[in-house]
Amino acid sequence: MGIYFSDLSDAQKKEVSSGGVVIDNVEGAAAQVGLRPGDIILTMNNVDVKDAKQFAGLLSKVDTKKAVVLLVRRGDVSQFIPIRPIAQ
Repeated sequence: MGIYFSDLSDAQKKEVSSGGVVIDNVEGAAAQVGLRPGDIILTMNNVDVKDAKQFAGLLSKVDTKKAVVLLVRRGDVSQFIPIRPIAQ
């Protein structure tokens, strides 16, 4: 999907009061839908994202023929963003 991510810092965890991952860099499908470095991914297809290891596992099971929906927080605003993975 073109999302490079890492675990939240302690300050980011306090800010969102839950788990998630922070986007470090984007390309491809992720860039096309407007994801940006610094965005925090909170859920994928209504599954709470806890940390980078769990999110990587979720991504590994994505059907590249179907769109996924991410709940993304940017600043004080959270929004759902559908993204269709690009088949490799």
